[in-house]
Formats: sequence, C-alpha cells, structure tokens
Amino acid sequence: MDGLQPPADPCDPTRVRKSGCDSAPLIQESRCTPFQDCRDDRRDKRAENILGEVSINKESFVTATHLRGTQPKVPNTPGERLFHARSAKGLTIRELAAASGVTEATISYIENNHGQPTLRVLKKLSAVLDVSLDYLGCYDLLPEESLGQKIKKYRLMSGLTINEFATLIGVSDKSIRSWEKDKRVPFLHIQRLLLHK
Repeated sequence: MDGLQPPADPCDPTRVRKSGCDSAPLIQESRCTPFQDCRDDRRDKRAENILGEVSINKESFVTATHLRGTQPKVPNTPGERLFHARSAKGLTIRELAAASGVTEATISYIENNHGQPTLRVLKKLSAVLDVSLDYLGCYDLLPEESLGQKIKKYRLMSGLTINEFATLIGVSDKSIRSWEKDKRVPFLHIQRLLLHK
C-alpha cells in the first residue's frame, strides 16, 4: 500500500497540464472547497456571455430565456409577427398557449419560422392577441399576379378554409384547389362573384 498515491485533487491550483509543452497551471485561481467541484466555477464563467450590449449571466438568463436581439424592424413572417404581437401584449408562450388553446410547442414552432401555421391555429391566436388574421398569417404579403393567386389571397384574408370557401360559393374543394394553382379557370359568373366581394 505504500506505493499507491491518492488521485490528484482537481481543485489543486499547482496541477499542470500533461499534454503538449504548456506547463502553465490548469487552474490559475481556485475558489473550490472540498465539497465543491471546480466545474462550478468554470460553468459560471461560461454562463456569462455578451450579446450586443446585453449581458447575460445565470441569474438574468432564467428571466430572459428567449432572447431575440436582432428582430427586423418590420416583421414579414408569421413567426416574427406572432412574436411581436405576443410581446406587445406582454404574454409568455405558456400564457398565450393557455389563453388560446394552442400548444406551447406549436407556438414555438411558428415563432421560429419552421412552417406555415394553419388557419385554425391562426384564428385562435389572432383572437387572443387582438390582431387581424391577415396580419398574423402574412396574407397581406401574398402576390396577386394571377387569378389563382387572387382567389387564394381573398380566401385566406377572409379566414376561410378550402372546404368553407367551396361551400360558400357552391363548388367542390377540388375546383378551388385547381383554381388556386392556376390549373383551371373558374367560370365567368364565379369570377365576377369573386372579384366583386
């Protein structure tokens, strides 16, 4: 038992690196106690970060878990618009989820621009946030170059699903889809009906 040495103390400031030719002490200054691991000190130092002019440390990170420092001035995606509308109301994702009946994961998914939200979800969110459906869904930015694009924009800005719109004007869902994709053109009397609404 005389030849065995106890393992090296990770908090020992005189401990040196064994790799390479660097013989500087591994830890310059240690505030470790026998009951505390040195990793806590390093973790604290790593947790301090500078983002622009906002300093983030362990304490403030808990209160500002979702920081977006580089949001554009004019939001042009549903995610950006949802984030701004939610922030303007002073709601967290959890509070918005509870008030709207939409899951937190769905709201986060939309805010991070991972896809286009459905009309059903947008209706629930716009009702709670007091913003228009066309604003929240960015339907005001849709192009209107072809008749199909105009029909789709009109339908979405009205807050109608394909099925609801087809029932309203008395045609099949398939007809609406083919019109919106510019595969077919609606009859003249339907065009007049759509353009005068």
